[in-house]
Amino acid sequence: MILTSIDYFSGTGFFNSIIEVERFINEISQLMNPKNEYYIEEQEIRIGEKFTSRIGSVFKMYGGTRATNGRVKLILQLPGSFCKRIENQKEAIKFLSENLKATRIDIALDDYDRRINQSAIDKLGQLGHYKGVERYELISSKTAQDSEKEQTCYFGSALKSIRFYNAEAVHGFPADRWELQARGEYAEQITNVLNEIDSDNLPKTMGGFVTHAIDFIQRGETWRHETRYQFWKELREQCDRAKLKGPNKESSIEKINKWFNKQICPSQAIYYLGFGKENYLELMENFALEGEKRLNKHQKAIITYLQRTDEKTNLGLTKKEELL
Repeated sequence: MILTSIDYFSGTGFFNSIIEVERFINEISQLMNPKNEYYIEEQEIRIGEKFTSRIGSVFKMYGGTRATNGRVKLILQLPGSFCKRIENQKEAIKFLSENLKATRIDIALDDYDRRINQSAIDKLGQLGHYKGVERYELISSKTAQDSEKEQTCYFGSALKSIRFYNAEAVHGFPADRWELQARGEYAEQITNVLNEIDSDNLPKTMGGFVTHAIDFIQRGETWRHETRYQFWKELREQCDRAKLKGPNKESSIEKINKWFNKQICPSQAIYYLGFGKENYLELMENFALEGEKRLNKHQKAIITYLQRTDEKTNLGLTKKEELL
């Protein structure tokens, strides 16, 4: 099975007023499931250039605005945590391409058949049995503070790069991920193509961009004697039957709950078991009141988001007795 999705988008645009910017961002937030809670605050930031206002949200939408020649310039970045909750990717691509000039777009292709392992791809990279990009390296990095280092096969050039890694270790689902990162003019070209095609052809077109950005070939005496590796030939062919990946229902609130359970619960147990139930509840209330004084915009957005949704019910957090 092959699933594909947009995993990152960034772009710039010009609007007549900050009210138009807010209306645009609100419409983007409505494309998500669950809906996003965003904010704009007067804070100078630098994203390639200086902006006077900062944009943030519960689901990590990030950007900035500044006045220029009587208009408002907007730069907006939608990371994977945002994109994977978009309900209709075709609608999102159309809306974004019609309002922003794409500066980067990432397309993920998830291979659930896992037809080749990472050590084999690393060997092909070391041997130079690829074309379409300029360089290869094996990168090791941590996906979380307490996690072990995960390896990524990285193939790169000026306007595009391809990453190959174990999606189960990084994202928690049993597949290997091929990820295209397109930048500059190439990102704009891809976005325009995806906007023009119909919804039925969107998955295979997205998969095709990934599998045609690089080729894995057995070297011959001349280019005429080169042959494509069988695993890559199969993956290209199966892209014709690729499907769009649906929105991820796990929210950032659930991730906070998992983090709390792992990192904070032992400390909570000390207070509860040491001081007793009544003293514990009073202590937690005092902590919450003190913490409220130091909340940032993103944390306040999460609180507003929770107050407007039923996620707290799903997590069993509607009554404080349920915490005990």
